[in-house]
Formats: sequence, structure tokens, C-alpha cells
Amino acid sequence: MMDTEELEVLCLGVRARTIVVDKDLVARIEADAEEYRRLRDELETPLPPDDVRARLWLFGWLIYETSWLLTNQVRPGFETLSEIDERARSMGAADLVSRLYQASVPLGWPELAPRALGAVRAAALVASKRDTARGYADAWQLHRESRIKYVLFEENLVAEDAAYLTALRETQLQLLLAETGTACRVAERLLTGWAEDVESGLRSPREETRWLQDIFRDLTTGAARGGEALDLVARIEAMGGLVESVGADRMALATAYRNPGIMTARALLLLLPVSFMLERQKRVPSGGHATWAEARNALFERFRASYRAVESDVRRGDGTTWELLPDHARSVVQLRLTAALLAPGSTLPSRLSFAQCLEIDHLGDEAVEALSSWLAEPGSDGRQRGDANVIGSATMPAYLREIGEMRRTFGVDGGYASWRRRWHMLDRSAADGGRRARVERALDAVDGL
Repeated sequence: MMDTEELEVLCLGVRARTIVVDKDLVARIEADAEEYRRLRDELETPLPPDDVRARLWLFGWLIYETSWLLTNQVRPGFETLSEIDERARSMGAADLVSRLYQASVPLGWPELAPRALGAVRAAALVASKRDTARGYADAWQLHRESRIKYVLFEENLVAEDAAYLTALRETQLQLLLAETGTACRVAERLLTGWAEDVESGLRSPREETRWLQDIFRDLTTGAARGGEALDLVARIEAMGGLVESVGADRMALATAYRNPGIMTARALLLLLPVSFMLERQKRVPSGGHATWAEARNALFERFRASYRAVESDVRRGDGTTWELLPDHARSVVQLRLTAALLAPGSTLPSRLSFAQCLEIDHLGDEAVEALSSWLAEPGSDGRQRGDANVIGSATMPAYLREIGEMRRTFGVDGGYASWRRRWHMLDRSAADGGRRARVERALDAVDGL
């Protein structure tokens, strides 16, 4: 079995990307997991010896870090990638994630290795990356499993050292975000790849309504989980504060409000247009509201609150500002652009200053052009800063129709299709052959867009 010193070196090395996670390391983890299970059966005690307890803590962290690194090596739609080498790499990484998940379930005294729950998150995200109905279903099943295990672990840790509860809650934060991420990822994949799916025969135009209903349900859940994540950050902060670096003792950084804020805001903006379809179907308004108009207002206010969490002032120990990561900065602009196109004329003040486009609080035409320009411009690496996410890439006519409907509630009729044509480079698949023609057909299928 790996001792505490080796485990900590491996954890830090994997996190720093200086140690390669391969089948040999995974095999060692599997062997140790089996040994922990053997010890549990052999000792038949509620708690392990102190030396085993110390190793379990770090062993859970190693499973967390290795499974997360491998998850990021799996490309979307990996089972059907045309590039043979890339498909093989993704399939190999996905297989190792599956092995780590199996190694963590069950683990001897699992509640004493709380970070090992990260393997369930990794397995769920890899399942969703299969981009198949079965993959999405498997992902949601794994998310449900993670929630059940969290509750069981929390009950078993009530009498334990507070450090274990903190570690469990820090891990739960990532499990909640994974649920939000799955909801957003499935919606984004379907809405942006719809034209290609119909052209290939994978989907039928007759399925649009059903998929939008599923998307609304899943995004509602995802947004709720994101809200829970924001609340959990506050609990963790109140319990023991947030930290400046990840280590053996703590994981929740001072920036911990940012990613949940981004993910929750994404989910809320994605589901807002679908509410118009449900209203026409005379469905009961979501959130217990009397009307769909009230429900939409509440959803948009939740978006604003989530967005404010992203912009929360974060300081390092020396008092300097903790700047946004480049990915988060791009997400801020994408969120503002989406809000400007869905709710033209609304206001969204910003306290950030990394780009001039953030100075425009009124989300009208000026803001749309400024935000679009920032995304289209080259960044420090010389490449385009980003795309416009779903608002600039959706090709499902039914969803496009609801975008137009939402804009009309803000007094704007038309203008979205012309923006799409003008800023085609912000389509996430703009470089794909035949993409512009498919986008044109989708836009032409909707009147008054």
C-alpha cells in the first residue's frame, strides 16, 4: 500500500500535471482500494487504525485528482470521433475513469476518504460526453448516486472531526456543479448540433418539442443544483473560511463563488426561452408562480443574483485583487451577451474592468455589438477569444422561435437573425464545412426572427 508521503506527492504531482496518470498508476490505486476493503473485512471495526485513517484521507484525494485529470482528456462524442488516434485516447481515458469509479465503490471506510466521491462526478461527466441518450441517462443516474452517498457519508461523519465534514462538503460542491454542468452540456449539445443531427438522420424535426421539454426539466434541476452550490460555498466559508491554495487539508478556494455563479447563470438563461413553449401548452408555471410571466421574472432575477456571485470581490491574503481566470472572463462576456439578446433593454451593472464592453450597463444594441466584438477579437494567444455559446450557435428551429418570442416581450421584434448572420464567426461550429448553410436554413425556418 502507498504510504502517506507517497500519496501526498502523487496528489500534488497529478494536480500540478507533473505526474502522468496512466494505466499503471490506476492499477496501483485499484490494488490499494482492494487492500482497504480486505482490511475492513479483516478488522471488523467501526474505525480503522490511525495510520490507515491518514492514508485513506490522501487516497480519496488521489482518486479525486486522477479521475478529474482523465475526465478532461475525454472529448465530447468520443465514441464516434472520426480521428482514430483521438478516439483511442479518449476511449482510453474514459476506461480509466470507469476503473477509478469502480475502485472507489465500495471503499473500506469510504466516509473517511470523502474526496473519493469525485470519481462518481468524473464517471457522470464522461457518460454525458458520449453524447447519446443512453449516455445522458447514465450520467443522471450517477448524479443521483452521488447525492445518496453524500447524505449517507454526512450522517456517518456527524461525530467525526470537523475536517472530514468540511472535506465532504467541499467535494459535494463539485458534485453539485457536475449536475449543473451535465444539464447545460446536454442542452448545449442538442440545441447547437440540431441541424447536423437532423441532416444525418440521428434526430427528427418531430422530436423538437419532446427534447425541449426534457431540456427545461433538466435545466431546472441543474439551476437548482447550482443554487445549492452557491449556498454550500457560503456554508463552507462560515465553517472554516475559504483558502488561497488547494492542499491536503482544504480545497475550496476564495474564488469558489465564481464557477457556481457562471454555471447557474448559464442554466437559467438557457431555460428561459423554453418557458414560452410550455406556456402555450398551458403547463403549470414553474416555481409555484401564478403566471409564466412571473416565473420568467423570477428566473431572470435568479440569473442576476448568480451573475453577481461571479463578480464578487475576491482578495488574496496580501490584499491584491484575485483576477478572473481567462475562461471565466470569457464566460462573463458570453453571459452578458446572451442576456442582452434574450432581454434587450434590461440592465446588468458590472464592477469588472478587464474589457471596455463591461462598462455598458444597459443591454441594448450598443452592448450587443461591443460584447460581440470582444469575443471575436484575438486574445493574447492570437486566436479568437471565444464564441457566443448557444445564443450564437443554436440551430433548433423550435428554440430559435422561443428566442424571438422572448425578445418580443422586451419590445423588440426581429434583429436576432441579422445579428447571427453578421457575427457568424461567433458560432461555435463556424469552421465546420456547410455550417453557414445549415444555420441559414434554421434561421429562415422561423418568421420574424
